[in-house]
Amino acid sequence: MAAKPLRCSLLLTTQELDFQGLSFALTEDLGAALSRVLAASPRCSLCVLPSLELPITSLHLTHSLTLQGSPGTVLRLSGSVVVEASVRLCELTLVADSTLEQALIQCSADLELSDCSLLGASQVVARDCCVSITSCRFGEGTIGVEAQRAAVQLERCSFSKQTQAGLELEDCQVGLQSCSFVRLQACGVVLKKCNSIFIEDCTFDRVQKSALLIQGSEQSANVTLRKNRVSSCGEDGLVLKGVKGEVLISSNNVEGLGGSACRLECLRGNVLLEVNSWVHCSGYGLFVLDAPARIENCQCYEMRLGGLLLAPGEQELSLVRSVAAGNQEFALCVVLSSGSVLVEGCNFASNPNDGVRVIDLDERAEGRLELRRCRVQRNRGYGLLVTGAGVVLVDSQVEHNGLADVAAEARDLVLSEGPVSVLQPTSCFLL
Repeated sequence: MAAKPLRCSLLLTTQELDFQGLSFALTEDLGAALSRVLAASPRCSLCVLPSLELPITSLHLTHSLTLQGSPGTVLRLSGSVVVEASVRLCELTLVADSTLEQALIQCSADLELSDCSLLGASQVVARDCCVSITSCRFGEGTIGVEAQRAAVQLERCSFSKQTQAGLELEDCQVGLQSCSFVRLQACGVVLKKCNSIFIEDCTFDRVQKSALLIQGSEQSANVTLRKNRVSSCGEDGLVLKGVKGEVLISSNNVEGLGGSACRLECLRGNVLLEVNSWVHCSGYGLFVLDAPARIENCQCYEMRLGGLLLAPGEQELSLVRSVAAGNQEFALCVVLSSGSVLVEGCNFASNPNDGVRVIDLDERAEGRLELRRCRVQRNRGYGLLVTGAGVVLVDSQVEHNGLADVAAEARDLVLSEGPVSVLQPTSCFLL
């Protein structure tokens, strides 16, 4: 199921040209002079810039080469670096002048960035190309990387203090590994209509809006979110809307958010969530709306609104070997329509209000909730609260809950199959 990480790199043979001793004519624009020198250099050469701060109006790179800085090389740009051929930029600091209104780098051909710092303005804008970025720092600008119809691979990059998203990519293939998004004033990453997404071992911290927002399209997609850490963000953590295809959300840790830890809305395909941890957020741990999913070995603690809210619509959904405790409104709430929900081997205990709520909003739902080998214990409200919906208990324990163990609108809506422990049978009553 897991999407493979994207590999995007340029293979450039190099002939080294050292510009350390070159004196550029200062009677004309330095950017124009440097552009001419680079254009005259052999193709696929390695060009080393001196350890100076170079004020450049704009820089046009028209054939394949590697442009490398020395310690202390700074390009102070009042215009863009325009990439029109396969280019590698490394060990450079690119700083936007206060007059720069466009991106630091605009590329329509393949670009490789490594060990660079990009500061101010929007930083990389790419169209119809391949972009590979390694060990780069993006900071204090409007947006880090914006791309359309591109293959984008980032490893060990950091984004901080952007006023817009760190990344905003549309119709791209995306691979992110070991990147950090810290103190952004909008979302961390926004992905639209991308058909291949692999995000692993990334950190989202103190992002003012949602950490990661993925919006799908009619085309099928492969999405893998694995081993990511999300903390102290203003809105939701991991958000997927309208995605079709294979989705794996595995081993992510989310805590301390102003919204929900994970939101899945209007998904189609195979969706697996496994070994995720959702802790201490102001919304829900997991919010599912009109989406199929299999949820395994997940933990949900101390959510302000509620632990797990599952409204699968016409889809089938299962929750297996998971725990929800300490959640304010409920551990689990299931809103039934025509789809059914299987909950097996789960523990819903020690929640300040209800353990499990089951709701049929239209009173004609064909779906049902089956609780199999579950424990619903020591919740301060109801253990199982059913409102106009079908529920089957199988080999489950519903006991030691504060208000009542089971409460339902009609007795035939709470059914039992197999041995079921309800320690306070007199507390089963009609609402």
